[in-house]
Amino acid sequence: MKKLYSFFSILIVFGIPGLSYSNYQIVTIKDIHINNMNSEYRKVPNDFKCHVRNKENELCYNSKGIRYIFNPDLYFGQGYINVNQYLTYLEGELNNRGTFLIKSYEIPKINQYITQEDSRLLFRQSERVITVIADLKLPNDRLSIAAIVFKFLPNNGSPVTDISGYSVEFPESLVRKYERIKNDFFIFMMSGQYDANYVQVVNARHSQFLANLRAREGRFYESQSRTHQSNMKALDDSYNAYRQRSERSDQSHNAFIDSIHERRQMTDSSTGQKYNVDGYYDHNYVNPNNINQQIQTNDHLLDPNINNNVGEYYQELE
Repeated sequence: MKKLYSFFSILIVFGIPGLSYSNYQIVTIKDIHINNMNSEYRKVPNDFKCHVRNKENELCYNSKGIRYIFNPDLYFGQGYINVNQYLTYLEGELNNRGTFLIKSYEIPKINQYITQEDSRLLFRQSERVITVIADLKLPNDRLSIAAIVFKFLPNNGSPVTDISGYSVEFPESLVRKYERIKNDFFIFMMSGQYDANYVQVVNARHSQFLANLRAREGRFYESQSRTHQSNMKALDDSYNAYRQRSERSDQSHNAFIDSIHERRQMTDSSTGQKYNVDGYYDHNYVNPNNINQQIQTNDHLLDPNINNNVGEYYQELE
C-alpha cells in the first residue's frame, strides 16, 4: 500500500466535473449534542434508505451494499493539530484494523464550500478548513472513499481543532462504478446546508456565551481594580504610618538633644514668634529685627534696651 503523502504535495483537484443534482433525496443529519436537533441536510441518491437502525449503524445504505457513514467526533480539543501527524497516526490505526491507504488528495472546492456554509455559525467564523480525501482498501473485499475534515477555529483566542469524518463504502465488485460512486459522494459533501432553526439556536447560544464571557471579564477587571486600589491604600497607609513614626522619632530625638543642651522654646508675646533658647536663665531677650542678637541673664536689674545702637531693641521672651 502507498504511504500517506503530505497534503501539500498530493494531487490537487480544481474542479469536480459531471456533478448532477437530479435523482437525489434529502437526508437529515442531527446534532446529538443539542437534543438530537435537526442540524443540516445533505443529498444522497434516491435508492438509499437513511436513518434505518441496523447492525452497521450507518447513515444511509442501498441494496447494492453501498453505505454512507458519518463520524462527527473524530477529535475535538484545544490547540491546532498538525494535519500530517494526525493522518500518520490515523493510517497506523487503520492498518491495525486491516484497512490500507490507496491514495489521498485534497479538493479545494470542498474546503471553500464548507467554509462558506460554516460562516453562518458565529462560533465557526474565521475558521480554516482542510479536507483530505482518501481511497481505502477495507477488509472483506470492500473499498471506501473517506473525507477527513479538519476545522481550525480561533475560538476567542483559545484555538481548537475539530475533526470529523465522512465516508462511502462499497463492495470491491463495484469498482467499475467508482467514478459514479465518487461523484455521488462529492455531491453529498458539497450539498450540506444548515437548518435555519439550528443556526438560530447555535448563534443564540454563542452570543450568550460571549455576553457571559464579557461579563466575567468585566467582573475580573473590577475585582483586579479593587485589589489594586486596596493594595495601593495599604501601601499609602504603611508609608503614612512610617512618616508618622519618623516624625515622632524626630521629635523625640530633638527633645533629647534639647535636654542635653538645656534648650527650651520661648515666645515673643508681642509677635507670637517662637525661639529656641539655651540654658535656664531668668531673663531672655531677642532683637526681633536681628534674631542673632540675643541676651540671656539672671540679673534682674539689666535693661538691654539702654544702649545707643541704632536698631538694637530687645524684646523679653516668655
